[in-house]
Amino acid sequence: MLSAKPWKVEGVILLILSLMLCFCAGSLAVAIMHHGAPGRALSVGQMIVAALSFQGAVLILVTRFLREHGTTWTAGFGLSRDWPRAVLFGFICASLFLPVGWGLQWLSAQVMLHIPKLHLKPEEQQAVQTLQMAVTWQHRLALGLITILLAPAAEEVLFRGILYPWIKQAGFPRLALW
Repeated sequence: MLSAKPWKVEGVILLILSLMLCFCAGSLAVAIMHHGAPGRALSVGQMIVAALSFQGAVLILVTRFLREHGTTWTAGFGLSRDWPRAVLFGFICASLFLPVGWGLQWLSAQVMLHIPKLHLKPEEQQAVQTLQMAVTWQHRLALGLITILLAPAAEEVLFRGILYPWIKQAGFPRLALW
């Protein structure tokens, strides 16, 4: 559901610029922390800094953005009182898709391995490598919270809650969809 209030162009641009600044600062911090260890997976601390520099900044900056637009999270994003039903629906859909996703992952790895001219080797994502490196339950809990809660929430808020309605209300519904 789109916000009843259109987002102000200046507000969206300021939000995007602020997020880019936070992302660049976080990337620089991670690069400095990772100096001297190229090719190795990021440490748990580096992964947390990287996630907070973007996803954490999204949640903080969107709160400010909503306040500047004179709206609340509920009104701004069309959140309903029927959220338990929405969460249950999301859980059911995720449970149904998970085996399909695993199958597609396996299939893509097989294709990569069996095309000799490409010389591709499937590699795990940085986040997966870092999670495997984490030795304490506290590190795994922190990475799990970032991966399962923070990142998806921040990305949905930014892309579906701010950018999609802004582009659609600007008169470009197909571009908003893409």
